[in-house]
Amino acid sequence: MPRPAGPPTVRLRRLATELKNLRAEAQLTREQVQEQSGVNQGTLWRIEKGQAKPHTGTLETLFDLYDVPQPRRAELLEMIRGARQPGWLRQFKDVIPQDYAA
Repeated sequence: MPRPAGPPTVRLRRLATELKNLRAEAQLTREQVQEQSGVNQGTLWRIEKGQAKPHTGTLETLFDLYDVPQPRRAELLEMIRGARQPGWLRQFKDVIPQDYAA
């Protein structure tokens, strides 16, 4: 799974939080997710930390396991599509002091 170039976008961080919350609501550990879905614990950890952009197939597998309804799935899939685009603030990275870069 490719790592994002530079820090994760706001959308990717939001998706990561949403997926972690969905797993918690389903009352599943990372170990249980791996056992039931085949998604590696390390991969899941990177996704939930916003360090990796999940593939659509991985998301669909997690959605099935977490019993996510269709309208919510569409919203989260749209979020990942947007996460592939750099945020508007990145164009100003040369003028923003390093202390504020994150």
